[in-house]
Amino acid sequence: MDEKEGVVTFLTKRGIKLSAYFWNETFYEGQKVHVEFNHLEFLLSWNTVFSENKDQKIAVETTSN
Repeated sequence: MDEKEGVVTFLTKRGIKLSAYFWNETFYEGQKVHVEFNHLEFLLSWNTVFSENKDQKIAVETTSN
């Protein structure tokens, strides 16, 4: 990853833990932010996401504790 990209993990209001890829944003541990999703599809593996995403799929993956 370069200095502008990363993965952020957060809890939803319902207590679901999510991890999401971001680029060109700055987040700080413990920071409260409002997150909006304008499009969700189905779950993808990281391999699909980082192998150039030829099908242009977008998804949010839940993580377990």
